Amino acid sequence: MRPTAAALQAGEELRKRRQKLNLSIRGFAETAGLPYSLIAGLETGHRRIGETSIRKLIRALNLNRHEADHFLSMFLALSKSRVLARTKEYPPQVINTLAEKLLREAKIHPDQISACMTEPQGSPRADLMLTLKDGRVVLIDFKFRTR
Repeated sequence: MRPTAAALQAGEELRKRRQKLNLSIRGFAETAGLPYSLIAGLETGHRRIGETSIRKLIRALNLNRHEADHFLSMFLALSKSRVLARTKEYPPQVINTLAEKLLREAKIHPDQISACMTEPQGSPRADLMLTLKDGRVVLIDFKFRTR
């Protein structure tokens, strides 16, 4: 199987962050509590991981919240699950309706989104920031009302 561009990009980011820590693949695998072969496969874009393993990578890399959100989104998008475990607790209708109302009505197609960040730093206050492939940035604020 030939790796996708997204898998190669994610693997490259993982490799750069690991090297910044001056760790070998084997040393990093030990730190993260993951198999060496998994780390090597991720860095070359040939392996996929689930949320639990992604969170182990995040801890081992000592990422701040914003970096962790980016990293989680990037690798989760490549996984089979693609949804956080805690969001699976919500009825599918709730998740689907939120996506439909927020994105479809704003005429944002999933293929247009290149990055997603929660509570982005250094930007006007927003709950969610989407970067689109054409370079546009969409800031989304959530407002809730109870009756």
